[in-house]
Amino acid sequence: MKINDLIINLKKDNEVSKKRSLNNSASKVIDINNVLRNSFIQKTNDSFETKEEKKSNLKIIGITGSRGKSTVAYLTHQYLKEKGYKSILYSSIMIDSKISYISSDEAVENPLRDERMLLDALTDAIEYDADFLILEVNEAAIKKGLTKNIPFDLRMITNIYPKHNIILYPDYVDLKKEFFKEVEDKSVKFIIGTSDASNFDELMEINKQNERITYSSKWVSEHKNIDVDVKFYSKTTLDTMNGLDITVLYKENEYDIKTSLLFPFNAENITGCVTLLEALNVYDYDFFKLFIQDIKIKGRDTHIKVNNSHIIISLHSAPHLELFKKYKELNYLSKIKVVTGETGLGHYSWDKEHNEDNLVLDKVDSIGFNMKYMNNNADFVYLTTSDSGATNKDDFLDYQASLLNVAFIKISDRRQAIIEAINGLMDNEVLFIYGRGNRRVMCDGYDSILLHQDYEVVKEALRQKEKMQ
Repeated sequence: MKINDLIINLKKDNEVSKKRSLNNSASKVIDINNVLRNSFIQKTNDSFETKEEKKSNLKIIGITGSRGKSTVAYLTHQYLKEKGYKSILYSSIMIDSKISYISSDEAVENPLRDERMLLDALTDAIEYDADFLILEVNEAAIKKGLTKNIPFDLRMITNIYPKHNIILYPDYVDLKKEFFKEVEDKSVKFIIGTSDASNFDELMEINKQNERITYSSKWVSEHKNIDVDVKFYSKTTLDTMNGLDITVLYKENEYDIKTSLLFPFNAENITGCVTLLEALNVYDYDFFKLFIQDIKIKGRDTHIKVNNSHIIISLHSAPHLELFKKYKELNYLSKIKVVTGETGLGHYSWDKEHNEDNLVLDKVDSIGFNMKYMNNNADFVYLTTSDSGATNKDDFLDYQASLLNVAFIKISDRRQAIIEAINGLMDNEVLFIYGRGNRRVMCDGYDSILLHQDYEVVKEALRQKEKMQ
C-alpha cells in the first residue's frame, strides 16, 4: 500500500472524538493538542499526494525484537540526524517528531500504540519531507495489524529467543516472526540479528525471495554454526568499565570501534546499527567512529563517571548485575550498590484490559527473580518504589526485604533513596539505578502521579555533593 493511501485510510478511522473531562491540567493539554494536531492534518490533507510524489526517497524502517530494538533505533536515528539527514523516530526511548506533543526527553510506554499514532508519524514524515522514518515495533502493534500495510523499505528483528514464549507470553516469538511473514513486497529488505540457531533457521525460511542481511558475534557464528553476513569481535578486551572495544566485519571491511557504552549486548546493538546503516547505503566509517565514541542512550545504561566511581541508570536488572560481578572479580570495581526499581500494579491496575490476579502473580514472580538476583550479585541494596499504584508502599518494601540476604536499607521516597545512595558512594564503587530508564511519570498512588526522572535527580545530587566537598 502507498503511503498516501494508508494515510487516507487512517484518517477515515481516526476522527477527533470528544474526551471526557478529567478536570486537570493534563487533560487540557491533551485536548489542546488534539485540536492543534487535527488542524495541522486538515491543512495538509490536500497536499499528501504531491508530497508523496515529491518525496519518493522517504525510507521507512521498522525494528522489532525482544532486546536491542530501542537502542538500535535510537543509535540509527541519532547518526542520521548528525549526518545531516531529516529523520523522525518513534521509539520507547523517545519520540523525535515535530507533530508530537510528547517531549523528546521523555520515554514512551508504547511508541506505536494505535492507528492514530501511526497517522501522526506518517503525516510528519510527509509534511516535513523526511528522509527517514524509524518505527520501533512491539508485538502489540503486530498483533493489532498496524504494521501490515506500512510500506516499510526495511524490516529488522534484533533478537528473539524461544524462552521468551515462557518468560513473556506463549505467542511472543510467533508474533515477532509475523513481522516478516506479513510482507508481500519482494523489494523489502530484511535484517536479522541472532544468537539462537533455531530461530535463525526459521527466520531465514520466511519469504525467502526477500533480500536479507544477518549479524551476530563472531563467537556465536563459529560456535553455534550460524553463518551471518556481519560479525563483531574484539582484538583486545571486549568490555571493561571504560566501555567497549570491538571490530565489526562486513564483507572485506574491518571497522574498529571504541565507545564509552558498556556491556557486551551493546556491542551487538552497535553491530546492528552498522548493519542497518550499510543496508541504507549511508554508513560512513570515519564519521561513525566519532559519533559512537561518547554517545549516551537516554535511560539505557546511561553511564556517569565520578572520579573512580560509576553511576549507571538503566531499565532492567539483568544481565547487568552479572556483568558488574564479573568486573568486580577482575578488580575493575570494589563494590556493587543497587537502587531497585520494583513496581506495584502501577497504572495497569486502572486498565480493565488487564486481569489483576494475573498481574499480581506476574509481579510476585518478577520480584522473586530480582531479589534472588540481588542476593547473587549485589553488595548493598537501596529498596525503594516505582509506579506503586494502589499498592501499599510499606508492605511492598517489607515483602522485598523478606527475600533479601544482602545488606539493604528501605527508603520509600525514590528521590531520597537516590540522593542517599549517591552521598554514600565511595571510590571504585558502582551505583546501579534501574527500573525507570528515562521515564518521568511515576504512579505514586491510585490517583496520584509524580514527575520524577532518575537522571535529573542524579545530576542534582551530584551538584549538591560537590558543593559540600
